[in-house]
Amino acid sequence: MVADVARELGIARSTAHRLPAMLVHRDFAVQDEPHTYLPGPFLTSTQAGAGGAVLRELRARVRPAMEALCARAAETVNLMLRVGTEVRFLDSVDPDHERATLIRELDDVRARGYALNIDGTERGLSAIGATLRNGNGTALAALSISAPSARFGPDRVGFFAAQLKAAVREAEQALAEFPDA
Repeated sequence: MVADVARELGIARSTAHRLPAMLVHRDFAVQDEPHTYLPGPFLTSTQAGAGGAVLRELRARVRPAMEALCARAAETVNLMLRVGTEVRFLDSVDPDHERATLIRELDDVRARGYALNIDGTERGLSAIGATLRNGNGTALAALSISAPSARFGPDRVGFFAAQLKAAVREAEQALAEFPDA
């Protein structure tokens, strides 16, 4: 699989090896005795359903609300699911301005020959989130808006909260008959 990934992505084998290793680390894959990668506990749990069909259905039902929330808030919107003591991101919607920024950053990376990630993962990042429930009141997942802390001041929290609540109401209507996990 590593050679296939490296060939498909046009990257070094050592780089390609880190990709499935991260999937194993996050329980999306497991490696068996002959070193073949297989779907991991996260994708094969009862919560994920057969082949992740339940998760795909969850994403499909919530995606319209996520896209509408992203358009209103002009920030990244995330769909998350609690798995044990961890949270898994199932889907994200980014506003158009982030795509333009990404393209500019990729152009800069190509010109420089290297990429930087300064405060891009945690420090300087703020978020607001809420639980998504089905008609039985069972918590299924969560939505969040994340943004740089500089754009997440007290004057924006009320706006983000109102937009998030509206998206949760919309998504929960689509999830009303969604089965309990």
